[in-house]
Amino acid sequence: MRSDLNTALAIQAKLADIATELARQLDMGHHDRDATTIRDAWRRIDQHRGRLSSLYRSMRKVERKPRAGLSRKDYEVQRTHTEGTKALQRCLRLWDRIEDMVMQHIDPVASPIKLKRDANASDPMLSMLHVALHRLANPNAQTKDANDYGCFADIPLSIQPFEGLMLAAYRLLVVQGRADTARFLDIGCGGGTKVFAASHFFPICDGLDYDPAYVAAGQRTLNLLNTKRCSIFEADGITFDGYDAYDVIYFYRPLRDDEMLAKLERRVFDTARPGTVVIALYDHFLTARAGIEAAKIIGPIFIAGVSQADADALHAEAERTSPSLLQRARHQISDPGFWTPILEATRYNPRL
Repeated sequence: MRSDLNTALAIQAKLADIATELARQLDMGHHDRDATTIRDAWRRIDQHRGRLSSLYRSMRKVERKPRAGLSRKDYEVQRTHTEGTKALQRCLRLWDRIEDMVMQHIDPVASPIKLKRDANASDPMLSMLHVALHRLANPNAQTKDANDYGCFADIPLSIQPFEGLMLAAYRLLVVQGRADTARFLDIGCGGGTKVFAASHFFPICDGLDYDPAYVAAGQRTLNLLNTKRCSIFEADGITFDGYDAYDVIYFYRPLRDDEMLAKLERRVFDTARPGTVVIALYDHFLTARAGIEAAKIIGPIFIAGVSQADADALHAEAERTSPSLLQRARHQISDPGFWTPILEATRYNPRL
């Protein structure tokens, strides 16, 4: 019992060292990786698969005796063997998936950032529920003060295009190494449904609104949802001085007047940190206002504080990420054993 387990553990320790070496390559940018080094590291890993499979078959044949018939020492030996067998099984089951992931890093295929979903991807039921949630979250009429200031009433954007925008922003942050600490801000957030939806992608999500009735409704909604990562506060987007704290800044035509919109845009782009993703959306066709002077990615998505050449390079790198990266990051196996360094290096599937 101990012999097979100890042999398996020794091999797994060796594989963890090779996986750490391999992970350093996978964590590099596409043009910096060395395909020969990656293939060689994987060959050294893969040559142990047969031996580990054989050990696993032998280990799982060991009879498990009832707890009552064992001394404490013998029970601990049996428990250690059982846990070691299960851990090895998890690693063996992941083998093909890890190999596929590693090989994709050698010559990753670009996956374009697309904002518009395929026609058959529309979900009428989801859209209906989103509209209902939007109305429940903010049943208030716009205040006279907010209307006189030029604010639009709380307008819902369908959840499907919003999801596409958030995924695009997420991929752009992944290649900047900012995804796992990203902060999102919705300017003109109304009842806060988009703030809550964005929390699926980003760790901290805030919303600001000029209308105090909308802010109160949004705060009530977030309290009911019991989310600790979202907040809403009252502010004027044109004079707000905290844009440099955010990594993604989103607004869906919060103001009616183009001149006021231009002031808002300039405030955002002039004070946001370089590399911040700015989504300046003005209609359901996912277009921006004409004349925005900023480095553009696609449609209403811009990058603050960088040149167009730098934005183009960032766009190209982001398209080397997988559109399924968020799902993979959130469904990581709890204890991947010696695969841990590789999965950590590709936690957000960067440049895959």
